[in-house]
Amino acid sequence: MDKATIIAAAGRVPGLSKALRWYANRYPEGSAVTIKSGLAAGMKWRRHHRYVNGYWTGQYELPMQRALQRELKPGDCFYDVGANAGFFSLVAAKLVGDTGSVVSFDPDPDNGSSIREQIELNNLGARWVLENKGVADKAGTTTFERDKPGSPKGHLRATGADGFDAAGGKAMQELEVELVSLDGVLANHRPPNVIKMDIEGAEIMAIRGCERVLSEARPTWLFELHGPETERAVRGALTRHGYAYFTVEGAPIGDAVPELPRHFIARPS
Repeated sequence: MDKATIIAAAGRVPGLSKALRWYANRYPEGSAVTIKSGLAAGMKWRRHHRYVNGYWTGQYELPMQRALQRELKPGDCFYDVGANAGFFSLVAAKLVGDTGSVVSFDPDPDNGSSIREQIELNNLGARWVLENKGVADKAGTTTFERDKPGSPKGHLRATGADGFDAAGGKAMQELEVELVSLDGVLANHRPPNVIKMDIEGAEIMAIRGCERVLSEARPTWLFELHGPETERAVRGALTRHGYAYFTVEGAPIGDAVPELPRHFIARPS
């Protein structure tokens, strides 16, 4: 069992998990650390209390890390759509190596600040760039809503309700952000070999702006879906372009499956 798996398992033990979180949360805001486990082991991370400790301990979403390891190879181009603090982008930057490239997309300015810090701290500016923008069907601007800076639940207004957190009923912070489409960014960036997309329901808009990406670049996708409407839109677009579906562990998902899992991989046939 690798170190990241052991740390993740310890975090699920009642009592011990609480003690570990207390200890981990004692670090000074903005301090830097070398990641000790997981696929980002050996890379550096600038820590902020607004983000989960799993980023800098290295065991965050291990199945997704391993999926990236299977799908990416040196020299590839990776698009991280919904990059949050930049953890999966950092993993990808290590996997693609000096000849590869990573483009992180996220509209939250605090996430953008974190991503810039990780790029600078690891001296990865030659292969890792930030698009501090939301991804939709076309370029423009819209309202971005979040419950707090750097929240993983932040979303574009078009995918939310009315400016309130549906679960808690509290008012959301609202920011005006820029939008791009993935087809549009092909003019400035290499075509992607792999795209990870997790954008809290905005996948419906984003997939509409991917016709060239789907038909010409034909990347592998790692998706996190948010609801049945999103699943239908994403599956419809991918199926039209001849994609096959797999679990994040790599097992095939047959066409007869009525609904795709929340996390899945799509590869061009």
